[in-house]
Amino acid sequence: MGRVTGMPTAATTAGVLTPMSTARLTVTILGTNISTSVDGSGQFTLNGVPPGDVRLNFSGSGTDATIMLSGVSASDRITITVSLNGNTARVESENREHDDNDDSANEVNGVVSNLSGSCVTLTLTFTVQNTPVKTNNATKFEDGPCARIANGTRVEVKGTRQADGTILATEIEIDD
Repeated sequence: MGRVTGMPTAATTAGVLTPMSTARLTVTILGTNISTSVDGSGQFTLNGVPPGDVRLNFSGSGTDATIMLSGVSASDRITITVSLNGNTARVESENREHDDNDDSANEVNGVVSNLSGSCVTLTLTFTVQNTPVKTNNATKFEDGPCARIANGTRVEVKGTRQADGTILATEIEIDD
């Protein structure tokens, strides 16, 4: 799972952003039980951030505001600075790093089952090792046409893990 670290800030009357160093400020991933408090140095860290679009809520100390981080992957390490003012929040800076040691979260190898969809529209849906896989027109079929994918075929799938656990395939290789 991903990780988000950050620093909530408040704008001074001169427009300068200053860290909000208060432990009364809580950061929560909406729709989950993942939550943390901002520490005395004005920092927070959320571990186990699920893939997909993630909404962070900042609450406490006169603040109740939400931001959206789009397209979070399971191996992202995201650092943000957020400007807070009452019920409004804005991402001032965002840096994403991909943990190359965690590619396994976005890969699956095994036998295709439960195949449905169409190679004409390149929208296949199937299962590999109990993991749902979907394709789209951006999916690369490394070993020939889409039509080679069939129930019982061994494949290696690389892609992006979606919020629902499905892998949206960017590349499919048939293991001959």
